[in-house]
Amino acid sequence: MAGPDGTTGRGGRPLRQRLLSYAYGSPIYGLTLPRRAPGDLACTPVDPWPGDAERGSELLRGVYRLAGGTIRDDRPPWTAAEAGEAFLAALHGFEWLRELRALGGDGGRRRARQLVDDWLQACDRWEPLAWRGDVLGTRIASWLGAHDFFLASADDAFRQRVFASLVRQVHHLARVLPGELTGMPLLMALKGLVQGTLALPEGVGRLPAALALAERELSRQVLADGGHLDRNPATALTVLRHLVDLRTSLRQGHTLHPEAVAVPEVLQYAIDRMAPAVRFFRHGDGALAVFNGGGEQTSMLVDTTLVQADARGRPLKSARHSGYERVLAGRTLLLVDVGGPPPTGFDGDAHVGPLAFELSVGRERMIVNCGAVPAAHGSLAAGWHAALRSTAAHSTLALADSNAFPLGPDGRVEAGSAVVTATRIADDDGTLIDACHDGYR
Repeated sequence: MAGPDGTTGRGGRPLRQRLLSYAYGSPIYGLTLPRRAPGDLACTPVDPWPGDAERGSELLRGVYRLAGGTIRDDRPPWTAAEAGEAFLAALHGFEWLRELRALGGDGGRRRARQLVDDWLQACDRWEPLAWRGDVLGTRIASWLGAHDFFLASADDAFRQRVFASLVRQVHHLARVLPGELTGMPLLMALKGLVQGTLALPEGVGRLPAALALAERELSRQVLADGGHLDRNPATALTVLRHLVDLRTSLRQGHTLHPEAVAVPEVLQYAIDRMAPAVRFFRHGDGALAVFNGGGEQTSMLVDTTLVQADARGRPLKSARHSGYERVLAGRTLLLVDVGGPPPTGFDGDAHVGPLAFELSVGRERMIVNCGAVPAAHGSLAAGWHAALRSTAAHSTLALADSNAFPLGPDGRVEAGSAVVTATRIADDDGTLIDACHDGYR
C-alpha cells in the first residue's frame, strides 16, 4: 500500500505509517499528551449488554478465551508471542470486563482492578496494536461502561491513575482518527471517542468533529434497507449496538450540555433502519442467519439489542440494497443471498456463497450455511477460517469443489465485475425467487 507520496517502507508498509510509528513511540510524544487527571468524570455511559459469568470465572483462573483462541497464563498475555492479532486486539479492548461483571462479587471486581492495573503498568504508552484506533476506542468505552462495577468504589489513587490514562487515550484518539480505519472498526473508535469526550470535564469541544465523521460514515456504511455495507448480518447487529450506545451517551450528555450536545438525525435514522434489518435475519429460534462471515449470536443478545434500539419497524420482504430475499409461509422461513461480494475494503472477511440460502421451520433450522470462526491465532483456526469462506461451505451450487469467485492471496474476493440478479414474483399461489450469478466464468 503506497503512502501519500507513492513510497512504501520495508515489506510494503507505507512510509507515512512508519514515520508516525516512530513519532508516537518516542518518549517525546508522551510529553505532548495531557498528564493531569480530573478529580472525577463528568458522566459515565450505561452499558446494557450482557456478559458471560462462566467466562468471568475462567478469567479468575487465568484463562483468556478471546477471538476464537485460548491462552492460559497467570500473567495477562498482553504481548504473548503465541497470540494472534485478533486475540490481542480483543484482550486490549477490555470488552471482557462484562464477563467479570456478570460473575459479580468481590472476586470479579478485584480481578477487574488487578487486570486494569497490570495494563496501566505494562501498556500505558503508545504501542501499534494496543493503541490502534479501534482497540483504543473499544478500551475507552469498556472502562467507562464498567465504571460502576470496578472503579466507582476503588481507592482514590487507583481512580486517578485510570482517569489520567483515559485523558491521554482520548486525546491521542482524537488526533489520529480516522487514520486508516474503515467500516465497523472506525465506528467503534468513534463511539469510544464520543463517550470519552463526554466523560472528561471540558472535553465537549472535540465533539463536533467526531460527530461529523460519524455522520459521514453512517451515510456510507448503513444501506437504505438497514443492512451494513459488508453484507454480514452479525455486523449489522454489532453496529446497531454501537449506535444505541452512542445515542444513549449523547442523550446523557445533552442533559449536561444542552447547548452543545444533541443526537444527530442521521444517527436516529440509522437506528430506525437497522433494527428491522436485524429482524429480517432472525430465524424462529431468535438468533441470526449466518451469511458472509456472521455467526448466529445469542437470541438474548438480539432481544436486548432490539429492546434497546426501541425501533418498531417490521422486516422488509426484500432487502435489495443488502442483497437478500426473505419469504415467510406459515412457520417456514426462507432467507436467500442474492447479492454480490461487498465492495473493496469491506470484503476482507466476505464469504463466497452466491445464492446460498437458509430454511427454518418454527424454531428448528433445517438447511443452513456452515457459518464462520474468528480469524484467531494458530494454523488450525486459520485453516478453518479460510475453509468456511468457500462456496462449498454454503447451501448453494458448487462446481468441482471450487469457489464461484476466487479469493486472492490477500484474502479479498477477486470478483471483478461479478453480477448477481434476482427477480421476485408473488401471487395468490405463493412466492417465486428466480436468481442467478455469473461466477465460474
